[in-house]
Amino acid sequence: MELDFYFRLLISSIENDSPLKISRTEGKSFHSLRGTCTPVNGDLELSQEFGSKEMRGRDLFASVVFVEGMLIVGALGLAWLGLYDRNQPLNLEWLSDNWVLATLWGVVATVPCLVLLFAMQYSSSPQIKQLADLVKFRVVPLFDEMPIWKLLIIAVMAGLGEELLFRWALQGGIEYLMGEPYGRWLALLVASLAFGICHYLSATYAVLAAGIGCYLGLLMILTGSWVTPTVTHALYDFVALLYLTNRLPIKFSVN
Repeated sequence: MELDFYFRLLISSIENDSPLKISRTEGKSFHSLRGTCTPVNGDLELSQEFGSKEMRGRDLFASVVFVEGMLIVGALGLAWLGLYDRNQPLNLEWLSDNWVLATLWGVVATVPCLVLLFAMQYSSSPQIKQLADLVKFRVVPLFDEMPIWKLLIIAVMAGLGEELLFRWALQGGIEYLMGEPYGRWLALLVASLAFGICHYLSATYAVLAAGIGCYLGLLMILTGSWVTPTVTHALYDFVALLYLTNRLPIKFSVN
């Protein structure tokens, strides 16, 4: 299934060893090896090769749910193979005070991530500005007409799938197999780097993703629960999608 011209444009840029440049001027178009994008009434519309915006949004939603679901299956598979302590595979203490406290910490821990997101559009860094351009022109159009309930499902699935794989299975598994004193920090490093690499859309994005992965990993270490980073991840993704599609009082724009 074709995901989006955005990702193919990035791949084309990398393959041709050329920097990806996006025009901020309305009325102009830019080209890649595989298609053309033209601003129409202030928005970039993809060429007919990639279908309608509604079709792309529907395909994206289905793809995200499927992929994140496979991450959950993969995490459980790693645990079944022995990468994690199968005596308490998920440590689900749904009615305990520990679970409630872990959830509350997850909500609180979302605040620094959101502050960083809101502040990034005012950065003077060329790399950050280019990343903001990519998000505004290539990612946001996929979500701006998607109903809020779908954004919520995407955020929840991303939080569950990625945290179960990278934090619970990979980080927790390496720590479990290696033990103290070095296993905990090696596990944090490996899981954070893997998280950044798997989110590689650009070097800047990968570095930021690795930093967020490290933050989420530290949350699991400090609270002793995978629930905390999962709540933080899902809540951040949901608020970020609302923000990027301008459904919050704070508007997203590229200066």
